[in-house]
Amino acid sequence: MGIENRSYPVDRITGMSIGRTDLMFWSAGGDEIEVASLLRQGANVNATDGDGDSALYYAASKRQLRVVEMLVRHGADVNVAGSSGSPLHVAALQNWVTGLSLLINAGASLDAGYPSASGVRHITAMMLAAGAGSDESVEELQRNGAKVNAFDSDGDSALFYAASRGRVSTVNMLVSLGADVSPEPNTSGYTPLGIAAATATPIVACPPGSTIREFRDIVAALLRAGANPSPMYSKGYVLYRPTSQGLEHAALGRVSELALVGDWSVAWVPVDQRREFPGDPFGLVSSFNPIVAREMPSTSASAIMPRSGEHDDGADRPETDVEILGSNETGFLNRPTVIVLWNGMEIGRVAHGGRFNFSIREDGEVTFRYLFRTAKLLIRASGSVKIQLSWDRTWGKLVAQQVDGPSDIRSS
Repeated sequence: MGIENRSYPVDRITGMSIGRTDLMFWSAGGDEIEVASLLRQGANVNATDGDGDSALYYAASKRQLRVVEMLVRHGADVNVAGSSGSPLHVAALQNWVTGLSLLINAGASLDAGYPSASGVRHITAMMLAAGAGSDESVEELQRNGAKVNAFDSDGDSALFYAASRGRVSTVNMLVSLGADVSPEPNTSGYTPLGIAAATATPIVACPPGSTIREFRDIVAALLRAGANPSPMYSKGYVLYRPTSQGLEHAALGRVSELALVGDWSVAWVPVDQRREFPGDPFGLVSSFNPIVAREMPSTSASAIMPRSGEHDDGADRPETDVEILGSNETGFLNRPTVIVLWNGMEIGRVAHGGRFNFSIREDGEVTFRYLFRTAKLLIRASGSVKIQLSWDRTWGKLVAQQVDGPSDIRSS
């Protein structure tokens, strides 16, 4: 094996990268001289590393325009997709419109999807751009024919990706481009309107960098665009506003009308306060005591969504504070940000060396995920809980350890 195709059997997550070639290394660094030399020597331009990423992906991920052009001229396959997607996916995620245009002109498949580390399949570049708030990329993809209303394997569209991450301007752009504002609920029972409403309350944590106000604005924008409020109300999320007589809720039959006027907020109504009565398919008992939003740091959550199909009937139980401590080991080529899920629903992320806090009122399972590595803990709602994340460098496993008590730990 010549040096131009040499690979390094090192895991990228634990500080080593499996299958990374010289061409990938110099492509990521943007060294045109080294890349040109390797190509002249016959380097395999379409070789992939252990994650399925090619030299073209490495170059696109670092916005190395000249190197991307060189690799494409030498026959790089623009549609090779690894565990993080294709070069088009990473360009869309980073809002690198120049790179998007180059890749599209080179034949990149606009609506090709890839499976994420969390198991979701058919994620398109449009979805990633929308979720990242990359408005220019959304517009460029749509202008070239990318589908606005494609769905991933969970039933989520680009509009859902934008709405679930508080991307107000992107939501408005997608609506103007013809996005369906009332798709069928996804596999968890949520529509774009429903997930925005949930995140506008303390039930779901705001993603890092977003605020409750942004999700309220998305709720208003989608209702004004004609979104069907029924799935939102069926989940217990209602519009309300304070009046001189107390809190007033918007009856389901008048939500779309009332959303056009006034400043409404979103609340979650406990199941024991819901009933049906003539004239309002979603009525409330006289003692309307919803869970309403209060502004809080975007890296924490004051309450957690119940399991799918359940409601939190124990809202009066004392809260248990959970603190996640990110891995603090040194020597990483990447600084992995780990996804945090509570009872299967993503509630936030913890950066390498960072912290993430949330609160619970019932026992449940917290899952940590980075690419295909996962660790799970069963934790009890009692007192406070502190969890330390780390990496087993021998086996490349993500490890979660409850440092203040016993727990059921499973890593893979």
